[in-house]
Amino acid sequence: MSSKIITLNNGRNMPVLGLGTYKSSPGQVHRAIIDAIDAGYRHFDCAWFYGNEAEIGGALKEAIGTGKVKREELFITSKLWNNFHKKDKVVPMLKETLSYLKLEYIDLYLIHWPFAFKENGALWPISEGAEAYSDIDYLETWEGMEECVNQGYAKSIGISNFNSEQIERLLKNCKIKPVVNQVEVNPNCNQKKLIQFCKDREIIITGYCPLGRVGEAVIRGFPPPTVLDPKVVEIAKKHNKTPVQVVLNYLISLGITVIPKSVTKSRIVENINVFDFKLDVEDITYLDSCNNNSRKRMGHGFGELYKLRNIIQYRLSPFEQRAFAKAFSHGLPNVIRRTKDSVLYVVPPFVIGYLVYDQVEKLHLKYMRKNPADYADEK
Repeated sequence: MSSKIITLNNGRNMPVLGLGTYKSSPGQVHRAIIDAIDAGYRHFDCAWFYGNEAEIGGALKEAIGTGKVKREELFITSKLWNNFHKKDKVVPMLKETLSYLKLEYIDLYLIHWPFAFKENGALWPISEGAEAYSDIDYLETWEGMEECVNQGYAKSIGISNFNSEQIERLLKNCKIKPVVNQVEVNPNCNQKKLIQFCKDREIIITGYCPLGRVGEAVIRGFPPPTVLDPKVVEIAKKHNKTPVQVVLNYLISLGITVIPKSVTKSRIVENINVFDFKLDVEDITYLDSCNNNSRKRMGHGFGELYKLRNIIQYRLSPFEQRAFAKAFSHGLPNVIRRTKDSVLYVVPPFVIGYLVYDQVEKLHLKYMRKNPADYADEK
C-alpha cells in the first residue's frame, strides 16, 4: 500500500493525491472543492493563471467556516505566472493570490514556467513570437520566491516545467531549495529519468495530466490515454478497480504526487480511492512498457515558441538557426516542410516540450544539409 503523505525536503508533509483545478469552470469549481473535501481531499492545486482562485477561495472559506476542515489540514498550491517574474513582483502576486483564496499563507508556491513574458504583455502571447519574451532570469524570480518564505506568505516553494539543467543551475544559486517540480507525468510519459534526478536532489515530482486527456484521444497526433488501453481495463477488472484507479495507483508507486482534475463528484471520489490495493509485478511491467515519451501539454502556442527559442539558443548551427527562424515566422506548422533538400524538421504536437524535459536527443528532428544556401532563398 502506498502512503497518503510524502515528506518534503523542509520537513513539511504533502498529501500524495490532490485535486487539479485547471479549466475547472466558474460555477463548477466551488462545488468540486466542497465535494473533494467531503471525499477526503486535503491537497488542492491552483494557479493565478487559471482564473478561478476567487471561487476556490470561497469554497475553502465555506468549508473551514462550517467546520468541515481546519486550515492546517489543507495543503494549497498556487503558481506565479510568466508576466510577473521580476523579483519585486513575486510577493505582490502571491498576496493577490492569497486574497483570492482567502488565506493568510500558501502551503506551496511554484514558478509556473521557467521563462518570462513581458510584464505588460498578453498572458498567452501565442501570436507575438520572440517579442513576447522578457529577459528576466528565473534566478531573479527565485529570489522573489525566497522572499515569500521569508515574509511568511509561503511555507514551501518550488518549480514547474523545469528540466534537469535548469534545476541544477537553480540549486547552485538558491538559498532555499525547491521542494517540488511539477511536470506532466502519465504512463505515456512516466518521467522516470527526471523523477530519479529530482529524487537524488530531494525534490518531489508532482504529476499533472496523470490520466492523459480522454477527450482528445480521437485527435490525430495525440497519444491514446492508457485508461482506454484494453490491457489496463483487464488489470482493473482483476483488482476490482477502474482503469483510472489503476493508473493513479501506478503513478503514486513511482514516488510522486498526482493532481487529477475533475468537477464531477463520482470521479472525484473514484480518483482518491486508490490506496487500498497493490498492483502485481506484471501489471507494473506492462504500465512501464506504455512509456513512449508522448506528452499532452505544450502542443501549441508558447510551448513551440519556448522550444524553438531554446533550440536556437543552445542546439543549432547558424544555418539551422536561420531555417528555424524562417519557419517560425510562417507560424510553425506541425510538420515544417522539406525545403529544396536542405532540411526537414518533423515536429508533431505530441513531441513539443521534449527540450523542456531534457530529451532533445529524442526529438524527431532530421537535418539534411545538401545545400544550406538554398533555404535562405526560398519564398
